[in-house]
Amino acid sequence: MAASLNEIAIAVAADEGYAQHLAAALVSVAVHLPPSARACFYIIDGGLSKTSRELLEATISSHRVRIRWVGMSPRLLNGMSAGGHLSSATYCKILVPELLRRYSIDKVLYLDCDVIVLGDLTPIWQEDLRGYALAAIEDIGGKCRKKALAIPSASPYFNAGVLLFNLRRWREEHLTDRVMAYAAEHGERLMFHDQDALNAVLHGQWLELPPEWNLQSNMLTASLRKVGPSGPIVVHYTGASKPWHYDNVHPYRSEYYRYLNMTAWRRYRPPVTLSGMAKKAVKRALPGVALDWVRREKARWAQGIK
Repeated sequence: MAASLNEIAIAVAADEGYAQHLAAALVSVAVHLPPSARACFYIIDGGLSKTSRELLEATISSHRVRIRWVGMSPRLLNGMSAGGHLSSATYCKILVPELLRRYSIDKVLYLDCDVIVLGDLTPIWQEDLRGYALAAIEDIGGKCRKKALAIPSASPYFNAGVLLFNLRRWREEHLTDRVMAYAAEHGERLMFHDQDALNAVLHGQWLELPPEWNLQSNMLTASLRKVGPSGPIVVHYTGASKPWHYDNVHPYRSEYYRYLNMTAWRRYRPPVTLSGMAKKAVKRALPGVALDWVRREKARWAQGIK
């Protein structure tokens, strides 16, 4: 089952709760493919219903893409725990290189389901990995995690929502086993779960890519903006507030609905509630700097930092 030279291999993982958001992400990739390119989506099935699988197939059927369904035993995530808006399925990305062993591909681009792609992914796919097992984008909010994870202060901390895997090198270094072992042994240290475990094991050993390939919510204030004037190529809706929530005020929220409208879930709109209306009003009233301060303080208190 070899991939063609001009076919981008993209891995994603979803359970039933994220089927709709996966559909929007897949369509946003497909519509930006140049005429010479194709894509193969390796979808790690974390519990999608038969109906959702059929709707996902129908959604992308008119594009130059195909789907490979990748099964995964829930037992592989035994002992892994998450919290908040995350489930143990967030650890699936660590398993990607092992789950794709049967396919004749040397690298794969992993995307979280809460992303929207606004441009051609060919340049990141063609990136020279220079012998590294992984390429990623810095998470500027991860500085507070370095001490707990024994990461040197000079080493950047990456976000795990967009990852370019060098499958051969990753497997040679047995990184899936090493990262999963770290997560199982040091679960009490993991505030950001799979992302913390990946950084703890791989710090100083990954290739840093420009931020336009993973625009995270904490990059959106003027003081922290790092994306160039051409804007982001991948928007990553990090944090608990997502564009499918009524109170979300993300500046790229409309892009989610733009691509969702191209899927079988096009009729979805978030329910309006009094609490949602109140939260949205507060978020619109507060400047971005104030909201960032609130997020930072919540993170500090969660870690016991006074």
